[in-house]
Parts: sequence; C-alpha cells; structure tokens
Amino acid sequence: MMRTRLLSRPSSLSPNSRAGHPASHPNAGAAFGAPPAWRRLMRKAWFYFQPRVGHPTWNMQFAFRGHVVVLMNERTASDGEAFAEGFRRLGLGKLIGTRTWGGEVWLSQNNFLVDRGIATAAETGVYGPEGQWLIEGHGVDPDIVIDNLPNASFNGQDAQLDAAVKYLLEQIKAKPLPVPPPPPYPIKR
Repeated sequence: MMRTRLLSRPSSLSPNSRAGHPASHPNAGAAFGAPPAWRRLMRKAWFYFQPRVGHPTWNMQFAFRGHVVVLMNERTASDGEAFAEGFRRLGLGKLIGTRTWGGEVWLSQNNFLVDRGIATAAETGVYGPEGQWLIEGHGVDPDIVIDNLPNASFNGQDAQLDAAVKYLLEQIKAKPLPVPPPPPYPIKR
C-alpha cells in the first residue's frame, strides 16, 4: 500500500479517510514520493492465479485494479503539483478540485554558508516533452472543478471528496473491472 500521506485528505479529516482511492491530498508534498506512487498505480495485472480452492488473484503484487482520482486545491504546491501533473500525464485518472498554487521551480540545496547553514534558491524549472514550461506561475488545472467553500468546510462538508466519491462510483458502474473468470481446467491424457 502507498504511504498514507499520499492517500489522505486535508488535516481536518482522519489521515486514513479515502474515497475509492483519492491518490493524493491537496496539500501533500509528493514529488519525492510520487515516483513510487506512480509505479504502484501503473502496475497492471496481466495474468491471474487460480488456486484449487478459492477465488483468483492477480500477479503484480500491489497492482491496483480500479479507478483513481487526485484531489487538489489552491494550497497544493510544489511537489504536490508535480504529483498531480504527472498523475494526469501518465493517464492514471482525473484531477478534482481547484487550480493549484503555481510554484514549481525546484530549489537548490548546495549553497553552503560559512556557518554550515544552507541558503536555498529557486533554480530549476520544469518543462514537458512538448517544450512548454509546466506549472510555474499558473498551476495545474483540474479536470473537474469543485471548490470547497469556507463555510461548508467549517461545517464539516467536503464538496471535493463528495465529487470524488460520486465520480468513482459512476466509473465503477460504467466501467467495471471484474476479475476474468478462469478457463476450464485442462484435461491431460
């Protein structure tokens, strides 16, 4: 299972609250955790084990067979934005929420000071294979725009989470992913 930090919702809810599988909460720093998360989400079952008794299971340990969304908002920043952009570009699912913060120039960590401290500076921008700068100054736009209004959030409502659950339930109904039934056992003569 991926680390809870990559799967949870904002701090106002339990860190283990999940809907279907929102893959990232809006404020998680995730770029260093993103590659392992993406690798797990990209694992696909390509054969199935059928024991003599019981139900089939699939290969690729930790392969996730389901629909996934990422929840994001205007406080999603930096590494969280990299996670969301990569999630979309890799075709892993939909982004739900509001446009992210828009700060994706990476900091250096090699400017050492005489007192052994460090001075970080924004030095490294990111761009996509199409030759366009990504994220910085604009953010990542969601596929489905849903805002959590302050008063509703204060009262414990979460429109983004509700939209994610609704979307995932619709996807499960429209595009179910059942385990294929096993073929008849071979007859050996």
